[in-house]
Amino acid sequence: MTVPSAPASSTEVTAPPGTAASAAPTERGWGKLLLAIVAFMFVPTIPQIQALLPIEETMVLFVPVVAACTLVGWWAGGRAFLALTCVAIAALIAVRTGAPSSPFDNLVRGWGLLLAGAFGLVCLFDAHRPLFARSLLTLGLTMLLALIMSLVGPVTLSQASKSVADEFAKRDATTM
Repeated sequence: MTVPSAPASSTEVTAPPGTAASAAPTERGWGKLLLAIVAFMFVPTIPQIQALLPIEETMVLFVPVVAACTLVGWWAGGRAFLALTCVAIAALIAVRTGAPSSPFDNLVRGWGLLLAGAFGLVCLFDAHRPLFARSLLTLGLTMLLALIMSLVGPVTLSQASKSVADEFAKRDATTM
């Protein structure tokens, strides 16, 4: 028994007459992204710049955002193992046992988790916006949530601003 073969003439999809065929979109590459990540990780370790930056430990911001992105990817059909691994690493960074932490460290970890959660939700519910627009929306949402949390939570705005001012004064003294 033989399987019927395809007809000798194959059908080709061509552009209608009078229109030019457009080229396939090209990828921009990973170079600029990797350079930005390296700068994000290593520029805060320069002692002269530490006094100018709000957060020295950028991993506290980076790892929860990566975990939120992997969770959104898992929700869209990605791998569950990668999402669970990134969430576990983010939880280890957020909990960080050992040396007693300052109020500023607690504030930074809370801000990082709040920002990552808001970014994950914005990416989950509004995936069609460009990245910069999603980032601005995330920042606005995070600021609103932080304001609400300071009104009803245990840490007021004045306590948070005092801990930030104390941290910057300590950094300035160290830099000088």
